[in-house]
Amino acid sequence: MRTHQNKVTLTNPLITTIRYIDHSFHAPKGQALPQLPVTISQDDYTWTLSTNSDHQASADIARAFSAACNGNMHVYAPSSSAKTPTTLNFYYGVCITFLIGGVTYTTNLFLGHGPATWWIGGNNMTNNHAPWLALNSATSSSSPLLRLSGTVDTFNFVLVLIDTNPQKMKATTFRASRLGIL
Repeated sequence: MRTHQNKVTLTNPLITTIRYIDHSFHAPKGQALPQLPVTISQDDYTWTLSTNSDHQASADIARAFSAACNGNMHVYAPSSSAKTPTTLNFYYGVCITFLIGGVTYTTNLFLGHGPATWWIGGNNMTNNHAPWLALNSATSSSSPLLRLSGTVDTFNFVLVLIDTNPQKMKATTFRASRLGIL
C-alpha cells in the first residue's frame, strides 16, 4: 500500500510544547506503522505535526479514537457536520502544554485522520453546541477555557475565559454547562 504524508497544524501563542505520546499511534490491522510515528515542528505560534501512513479507512479505528477521547461528545472536526467520525485512517495522542498567566497547563489530546478531514478530541474537550477545551492545573485554582475552530487540517485554540476566583468559576461553569458548552 502507498504511504501518504499527512500534516495537521495547531495554532495558539500560549502553546509552549507539543509532544507525541509514545505508542499511541493506532491504525487498522495489517497497515504498516510508520518508523517515526510523528514529527513535530514549530514556526512561531503554529505547530505542524506530520506522519507518513497508509490510508485504510476503518470504522474500528474511528470507534477506538472516540473511546480514547472519552466518547463522542469529546471529539471535533471543524470541516465536518458529523458529531463523530465514522471511519479514520489512523489516530495518535499528543501532550500539549500551555503557559497562561505564568501557570503551566498540560493536557492530552488525540488527533485522528479521516478520509476527508482531521479530528481532535480528549477528555477535557467537549463539543456540545460548540467545541471547547478546559484546562486544569494542580498549582492554580484558575481553569482556562479555550474555544476551538479550524479547517480540514488546522485547529486553532482561542483563550476565552480565565477566572481565578473559585466561586465565580463555579458559577461560570454552571452557566456554561446550562448553555451546553461544557
